[in-house]
Amino acid sequence: MNAIYEDREGTIWMARSRTRAGAVCKVTVSVAKCYAPKDGVPPYAGTLIGDNFGYLWIGTSTALVRWKPGSSTSYELPGLKSNVGLAGINALAAAPDGSVWAGISNSGRGLGLQQWVNGTWRTLITTTLDSSTLNVFALWLDRHNALWIGTEGNGIYRVHDGKVDRFRSADGLSSDTTEGFFEDREGNLWLTTPEGVDCFRDIPVVNFSVHEGLTGDSVESILAARDGTIWMGNDSSLDYVHGDVVSSIGPKNGLPGSRVTSLFEDHAGRLWVGLDNGLFVYERGRFRPIRRRDGGAIGVVTEIIEDVNGCMWAAVVRTGPGNAGGLVQIQDGRFATEIADERLGFPISLAGAPEGGLWLGLLKGRLARHRNGQLQIFPLKNTNAQVEQVLAKSDGSVLAATTDGLVERRGEIQYTLDHLNGLPCDRIYAIVTDKYSNLWLYTECGLILIKSDDLQQWRGHPDLKVRFDLFDAYDGAQPYLAAFKPRATRSNDGRLWFANGTVAQMIDPDRLFRNSIPPPVHIEEVIADRKNYSTRNGLRLPALTRDLEIDYTALSFVVPQKVQFRYKLENYDREWQDPQTRRQAFYSNLHPGNYRFHVMASNNSGLWNEAGLNSISTSLPPTIRRFGSDRCAWLRFWHSFGGCIDSECNNCGGRKENFAKPLRPFRRWRGSLDPMMTFNF
Repeated sequence: MNAIYEDREGTIWMARSRTRAGAVCKVTVSVAKCYAPKDGVPPYAGTLIGDNFGYLWIGTSTALVRWKPGSSTSYELPGLKSNVGLAGINALAAAPDGSVWAGISNSGRGLGLQQWVNGTWRTLITTTLDSSTLNVFALWLDRHNALWIGTEGNGIYRVHDGKVDRFRSADGLSSDTTEGFFEDREGNLWLTTPEGVDCFRDIPVVNFSVHEGLTGDSVESILAARDGTIWMGNDSSLDYVHGDVVSSIGPKNGLPGSRVTSLFEDHAGRLWVGLDNGLFVYERGRFRPIRRRDGGAIGVVTEIIEDVNGCMWAAVVRTGPGNAGGLVQIQDGRFATEIADERLGFPISLAGAPEGGLWLGLLKGRLARHRNGQLQIFPLKNTNAQVEQVLAKSDGSVLAATTDGLVERRGEIQYTLDHLNGLPCDRIYAIVTDKYSNLWLYTECGLILIKSDDLQQWRGHPDLKVRFDLFDAYDGAQPYLAAFKPRATRSNDGRLWFANGTVAQMIDPDRLFRNSIPPPVHIEEVIADRKNYSTRNGLRLPALTRDLEIDYTALSFVVPQKVQFRYKLENYDREWQDPQTRRQAFYSNLHPGNYRFHVMASNNSGLWNEAGLNSISTSLPPTIRRFGSDRCAWLRFWHSFGGCIDSECNNCGGRKENFAKPLRPFRRWRGSLDPMMTFNF
């Protein structure tokens, strides 16, 4: 058996060799039919695949055969002309346009990976790949029409829209040799290697690092310019991405320093760059320094902004004795003044107010407003919180990302959005809005998306549990606190960019890869008093069962760690139980009776399978005790079932009577009830 393929109708096809019964077999239900050379099928079938036109393509030792019952055409592959009787085409992928990719385990002219197009053979040649040089073991065309090529010893290649990506063991593969591919219904691409099983899946958060062409892994600030360029402050380089091209400006091509700090683009499109201990304007390919009146450097610039009047402001730290911090104003491209108010300390964040002036985020839980030469301080409720970023809104409100949640100041009132409102963590590094006015929080536990409608509901009800989406490490997020600003920015194509002090990260709100497949729920096991039982309906558990455990799972493989559950035991649980990711339900001391157990699951995108409840039933009978000589015990037992205890209990001492006969009617009565414990999963 060389290959198995399932077509769109659910029919199973098998490719075989070393058999006289037929190299291609068709299996429907439990009936198999094999096709031999007399049916137009080659005597050897190394692999097979179906196309969109109802044909099977069969790879042989020397050719590619297009076949269906009653029609067979063979296309010889010149590179395999002398390969009769040996392994030839061992992997196929049929493209929607009718072309077919053929993989051959030998490399050389006309071998490796070849494409059949309208009766002719072509070799895929790009600037980075000559497909005839590959030893191809496996092929797969995924749902996005990207071609995956598994090789012997050279990793895997992905070809899509003319671009070629390559992945090797150095990138995390278990081996550089790939034996097979499979794409599941959720879009995960699985591959087998001699060393294990690997999985590729779409993740919403993408990294830009040295691997993508950056000069270093020290991205401390990031800025999206209006022309679409993404600027990144890196160590010893000002890197930038424009389109698909990554470039950089370093000391060898004009960078007047080594460490890029903060970045900003003003209303005229000029780029302001903090560099080492100074501030520069980058325009027309040149860096012009901004100096103090005495000719000295501005200082280490931690953030740059522009107010509504076109004045530039920079939060700076002066090196030298005392390491004083301050706020510098630049007007008409020249140093204007410095505000050295001891109440400012080290300004952490700046924001231009729409009505004029500045908002500042300070250390030790304070906001400040500077307007018309006056400075006002507004302490936060948590005076130990540090303000990491300030965002001034057009309605006059101010948002502050702090180490203790998101603070909104409306008029003279402050509201805090934190773990009490359901957020998974409180420390927020940066905030940014997308083109839909949704709010994104860059936090220590990942990216948190709060839609604008949900944010408005919270504003009206500050104690409300807010709805949100979390994109964490399982989604590719690697949050950390970068030293300079901006830490978050939005490009004109709507993508959001973040700096974490090491790499740049990007998420596209229009491509969040929502999983639309609800996970099927499966009950794995029932355990009663440490004894395992099969999960069949009608299961009867022993009397006196004390501890019950029900194990369940849900089949979702995108991020299994994010699959969550709810369950409810009718006649016991009043509400649905929320075990989150736990996959067991526990009960103790259940009374005899009828029960029904429900369990549902959600996938990594929070989609619940409410219609896919699994069920099982079991019964737990009541316990029958036989009282021989203790009449008082019998009377108390009878009372527990609605009888009464009379004064005879006071006269039981020493009397020996057998109460077996009075018990028989009760036993017959119990048998007519036949109480059960019933679970439906």
